[in-house]
Amino acid sequence: MLHQASGDFHEVLKDPSLWGNLDFEGSKPLGHGNPDFLYGVATSMYQDSGAVHCPQSQWSDWESRCMPAHDRSGAAVNLFALYQKEPLSVISKLQLLGVNTYRFSIEWSHLEPEKGKLDVEKLKTYVEFCKILRDYGIQPIITLHHFSEPLWFHSKGSFEKEENISDFLGFCQWAVKELAQEYQGKPLVQYFCTINEPGVEAYSRYLLGFFSPNLRFRFTRGARFLLNMLKAHCRVYSTIKKTEDVRIGISHQYLQYYSTHFLMYPMAKILSLYHQAVLKFFKTGLFDCKIPFLSHVEEDCIETEKPKVDFAGVQYYGRIFLGLKGLDPKNKPATTMMGICEDPEGLFEAIIAVFDAFRSPILVSENGISTECNEQRARYVSRALYAAEQARKKIGSENMLGYILWSFTDNFEWSFGWKPQFGAFPLTKDRSLGEQYKPGIQPFVDTIRAWKSTLPSFE
Repeated sequence: MLHQASGDFHEVLKDPSLWGNLDFEGSKPLGHGNPDFLYGVATSMYQDSGAVHCPQSQWSDWESRCMPAHDRSGAAVNLFALYQKEPLSVISKLQLLGVNTYRFSIEWSHLEPEKGKLDVEKLKTYVEFCKILRDYGIQPIITLHHFSEPLWFHSKGSFEKEENISDFLGFCQWAVKELAQEYQGKPLVQYFCTINEPGVEAYSRYLLGFFSPNLRFRFTRGARFLLNMLKAHCRVYSTIKKTEDVRIGISHQYLQYYSTHFLMYPMAKILSLYHQAVLKFFKTGLFDCKIPFLSHVEEDCIETEKPKVDFAGVQYYGRIFLGLKGLDPKNKPATTMMGICEDPEGLFEAIIAVFDAFRSPILVSENGISTECNEQRARYVSRALYAAEQARKKIGSENMLGYILWSFTDNFEWSFGWKPQFGAFPLTKDRSLGEQYKPGIQPFVDTIRAWKSTLPSFE
């Protein structure tokens, strides 16, 4: 019998020491009884294939100027080459995990390295790989923009300029048409994520200066960039839905800052600004990004853009607590390789908040932990899955589409380089894909097996 400190999980949210009052044995796995539930792992093209395969990306340019040689992406894990030449080596790893879903991005910068110059052969690689995934019962989920974009688009102002949205729309129309072609009676790819974490990208480019153009505290420019990214999603959604029978969503990282001292409240509010602006945009149609005396970007988009999704991707790694001396672990002493608190219980809060804003089915499109410790990874994954199950009870089974672990493999983590390790699979010394998944992933594998055992067709 499961003993729980609180029926609504709120006590654990406030005090993670109460995880000790929870007995996981005998609890139902997330997605139990639902044969359409999506369990998967995720990656992004630039992170797993690097500058070698994406030489025309703004990230390749940024690395060459700003990153130490030992931390640059290179060919990363070389997954694009595997998609081309050894796709079954990727499939075999996915089968070891037991997943039925694989979320990955297509790389705009090598599909359109120059404006209007489309690489049909590279797109064909993605199409053929998706067919192989489908043949093996694995649903591909495609992200169209995952932090990386063509240098030519970046150089002309990227999404800071509304007139540039048409470039992204044209790319998406071309790519989705091929990827959504009929295959075995259904669209080859049925789920598309337009843009990965637009709030985090604006935050990283214009507030913290982690991503090119490496600007700090440019609140107005960041807000305009974010607004146009959200407009881009809306235009891609409305255009593609006219011709393709696919489900289109956007992924949002729940990046909420909290203050543990009243003097840090203004900073926590400022650093949460773009996160809250995304939620408000999809809830009300109003883009509202204001900081007194510093920035005021506001626009009512309910009629012009009609914000809409078929699903909302929740991406979650932890809530961030600020004290007078910086990051404050409060009552969460364990930290990750990225320096934030181990906070699996916050996934419950993230799912509830995003569902409240989007009012659409939720896909946990990224969740994981950066650690070298298998014990910590196993603890985090098992607790996060449990927190997601508690959220499912709140929003309803029909509104919980799936859970996707970040990431498929250790890879290049943007401005952090190679040190953070999220992967289900480790890398060998030559940065090729390891043969066996990490022991800390076992709770994820066991949960998938337990889920399958609840299905009528399970043998």
